[in-house]
Amino acid sequence: MMQINIIHSTKVVDGSSEPVTTSEAKLHASIDYSAFDTIIPTYISAARLAVEKATGLALVQKTVTSQATIHPEYPLILSYKPVKQINNIAYLGGDDCDMYGCDAPVVRGAEKELIFVKREGLYEIEYVAGMTSVPADLKLAILQMFAFIFTQRGDYNEGKLDVSLEAERIMGQNQKFFV
Repeated sequence: MMQINIIHSTKVVDGSSEPVTTSEAKLHASIDYSAFDTIIPTYISAARLAVEKATGLALVQKTVTSQATIHPEYPLILSYKPVKQINNIAYLGGDDCDMYGCDAPVVRGAEKELIFVKREGLYEIEYVAGMTSVPADLKLAILQMFAFIFTQRGDYNEGKLDVSLEAERIMGQNQKFFV
């Protein structure tokens, strides 16, 4: 029977400001009035989250804490990339680890996104992920997504909001795949 890793819970705290400002978003969408200034940051955040979800990239710095059951045969792939640092990996699997000693998990991958363990069990991983600066094409994707969401607010197609084709193209080019 094949064992799989299971992420039981994840807590994410965004720690930095949005890569697109309200004035940039308004300029991009040709909004020259202030009636929506208080709600625009919400649309910007929603647009950024959509781009992050589509690409698998953390565009702003995040502190992530996940609890996962990890099996030695398969690495755990961290959900948010690029990983800047691993703050802590703690074995939560029981007292036997203290009695027999636990080998420290191994972190690998180009972006330190793979966690290998020698002992199956429940682990808590805390790490920081995110970009220092957002590349121009991803910033454009956020702006495109913002403009689309803002102008189409309230218009749904069978419960799903369609996305800008340009934003979709940019997100597809930046999507992260793992084998």
